Amino acid sequence: WETQPPVVVMTGATQAAGAVADSDVELVSADVATPDWLEAWAHCDGRPDVDAHVQTVFPRMAGMARFVHAPGSRAAGISVELDGIVGLFCIAVSPQHRRQGLGRKLVQGMLAQHDGPLTYLQVWSGNTAGIALYESLGFREEYRYVHCVLPGSDPESSTGGAAAASGGGC
Repeated sequence: WETQPPVVVMTGATQAAGAVADSDVELVSADVATPDWLEAWAHCDGRPDVDAHVQTVFPRMAGMARFVHAPGSRAAGISVELDGIVGLFCIAVSPQHRRQGLGRKLVQGMLAQHDGPLTYLQVWSGNTAGIALYESLGFREEYRYVHCVLPGSDPESSTGGAAAASGGGC
């Protein structure tokens, strides 16, 4: 078995992290993975397995998840609220729009749609920009874990490192 880079699990107060003063970014939200959302996520995350997610994971999330994106394939993410806990998944910002506040506005906009008091997310430990963003929104590290995979089946290298760059939560 081979180990993957650690995954950091973070939690934060939904209302505090979702407090949006003035958002000049339009966000589109749907309860299914629309073609526009899929295009944005594929562009931002750079994953080679988008079609696999379309056929397996995303249909099962329809109706219980919120698929949010910024038009123009600039950013995308998923939020799910269950039993008062909000989970954030697949958060990604296109490379040409990173470090401009779009990730912050995406997360804030996603959380503004939820009432659950607690939010959690997962991020690769090497994603220092993502961790810094989440910490600035009031999230804190709860724990870390490591995936073990069969030799030659490294999910991070199969995405060309894109999963590490985007947060690894999907």
